[in-house]
Amino acid sequence: MNLKTIFEKLPNSMFFRVNKSYIVNTHHINSFDNNDILLGSNEIPIGTAYREAFFDKFLGKKFNN
Repeated sequence: MNLKTIFEKLPNSMFFRVNKSYIVNTHHINSFDNNDILLGSNEIPIGTAYREAFFDKFLGKKFNN
C-alpha cells in the first residue's frame, strides 16, 4: 500500500500530509516554522508542494514565500 492510499484512509481532521514521505498527526505538532515541523524531538521538512495547504490549515490564511 502506498502513502497516498494510507493517507486517504486516515481522518482528515487528525492527519496531514506534509511532504511525499511523511504524514503527521496534527495533535502531536509541537511547533513549526516556514520549512519544518517539530514533533517531539523529530524535525519533519514541509514539502514545497504541501506548504501552502499546511499553512492554510494551521494559520487560516495564504502563505507567501
